[in-house]
Amino acid sequence: MPFLSAQNVKPYRFMPEIHRKVSQEDYLGYTRHTKPEKGDVLMTRVGAMIGEAAMIDRDLDFAFYVSLCLIKPMDGSIYAPYLVHWLNSPFGVAAAKEKTLGKGHSQGNLNLKLIRDFKLPLPPIDEQVRIAARLDDAQTRVEEVRGLQLQTANELDALMPSILDKAFRGELLISA
Repeated sequence: MPFLSAQNVKPYRFMPEIHRKVSQEDYLGYTRHTKPEKGDVLMTRVGAMIGEAAMIDRDLDFAFYVSLCLIKPMDGSIYAPYLVHWLNSPFGVAAAKEKTLGKGHSQGNLNLKLIRDFKLPLPPIDEQVRIAARLDDAQTRVEEVRGLQLQTANELDALMPSILDKAFRGELLISA
């Protein structure tokens, strides 16, 4: 069975494609008390990138290593996309860093009890939905701009050899 770790979670991205495996018996042991489900939130809690969070966006049976924390949003009071936005925000990142144990001695560890103590601003659920929708829209626009930047950079990179070719042949016209 798939066995996921912190490498499978980046801000806003659940990436289960590359993973280790565990036996069916171990999987049943890991998932005995709780099982990850679509709509739950995973957050990294051990390693260099503590506090990164993503929502599980597909149906997939898997177990996970202690480097991850599974958050099951309470029905009706926490909207998972809102929670993911908050955890990945400067406020969520600061809360994770503030609560990290062992800083400076090791990679650090964000204890599950300390995660439960995060001070999350919790507006009414309809406001959480509205906030998450606005942030999703902004994130989509940022990704579109990133795509355009990458496309432009690739076009400029492709143009440079022909400019250099003309320059070294003496065919480049430079006007002041």
